[in-house]
Order: sequence, then structure tokens, then C-alpha cells
Amino acid sequence: MCAVAVSFRPDLALLCAALRACRSQVDDVLVVDNGSPDAQRPGLRALVAEVGGDLLALDTNLGIAAAQNRGIAWARERGASHVLLLDQDSVPAPDMVARLLQALDGATRAGQRVAAVGPRLVDRRSRVSTPFVRISVAGVRRLACGGGPGQTHETDFLVASGALIPLPVLDAVGPMEEGLFIDNVDLEWCFRARARGYTLLGVCDAVLEHSVGDQ
Repeated sequence: MCAVAVSFRPDLALLCAALRACRSQVDDVLVVDNGSPDAQRPGLRALVAEVGGDLLALDTNLGIAAAQNRGIAWARERGASHVLLLDQDSVPAPDMVARLLQALDGATRAGQRVAAVGPRLVDRRSRVSTPFVRISVAGVRRLACGGGPGQTHETDFLVASGALIPLPVLDAVGPMEEGLFIDNVDLEWCFRARARGYTLLGVCDAVLEHSVGDQ
């Protein structure tokens, strides 16, 4: 299990919280820094080393898709079975990965072809949970959590941060689309996975503290 966190001019305190929260839940942690200023690199390198992770520093900002793909390649080289994608400001609950794995294993044993499982996102400031969604010609149907322990939702879209993906799925579905740079990278990959017959599962018991972007 390898966590891949993408950073760009990160708040080091928040990144530290994110890395510390996931470090005990996975085997390896990689931070792919997407061209942060040279002045920030020493502090970033020291932080990653202190947490017990690795740093892959890109010379320029190649976009989130390219950074994720390089992290996934790094995980594959190390024989990882799964990759956990994270943003620099997303802090997992202490049992998030275990909850995701439990849901993934249960769905797989039940015969589902699962591309990825993702946590319930809780906004850091408002404490409001983001619902999972189903998308159709009739519009967007929002699926809220609240059905008790073990609740999952089949969804058409998972935010990349917190998504746990088996490496064989990435071999079948393909990498993130680097031409999109940042917006809709996760949306496109999820649609591609669904088009290939895979299921996406939102796991209500798994929680990720996340910052929703400002305008």
C-alpha cells in the first residue's frame, strides 16, 4: 500500500498533519512536489524525511494528473498492490484506509469489479460532508450518508484525494489524463472506469478531512 500526495506550494503544517495521519496506515508514502519554489524545497524535504516518506521533486508544475501518474509509477516499481491518492491538505481519519480496504474486499468477494473506493469528505471549515453522486440525463442525484455502520454508495464519481485504487485497475483503465492538467482529472478517470464496466464505491465510515477549493 503506497500513499501518493501531490504538493504545490504547500502549507507545511497542514501537509505534515496529512502525512502523519496516513503514515501508519500505509507501507510507503511519496510526496510528488509539482514545481514549488526552490526556497520552499529544503523545508519540504526535511518534513518528508521526518515523517518517514520519500520526495519526488519535479522541476516545473506539470499538473496534478502528471504528478499522480509519476507517483503511481513509483508505487508500481516498489511492488505496491494499491495506491492511495491524497491532496496536500487532506487529513485521513486514523481508520480511513482500513475502512476503505474492508469495503473494497467485501465488494470484491461479492463479485463486483471495483475500480476505486473513496471516503466521505468533510470540509475542514464548515464540517459539512460532501455527498456521493449518481449522474444521468435526468440530472445529479446526491447520496448522503446516514444509514448506519457499513453503509456504502455506488457512485459515478470519486474525488481523487482519498481514493484507494488497486494497481491492476490502473493497468486496465489507464493512467490519469495529463492533458487536463488539473480540472476534471478525477472525473474523467472515473467516467472511463465506469465505461469499462467497473464500479466506484463511496464508503461512509471512511472519513477524510478535506478543504473545498475557493473560487
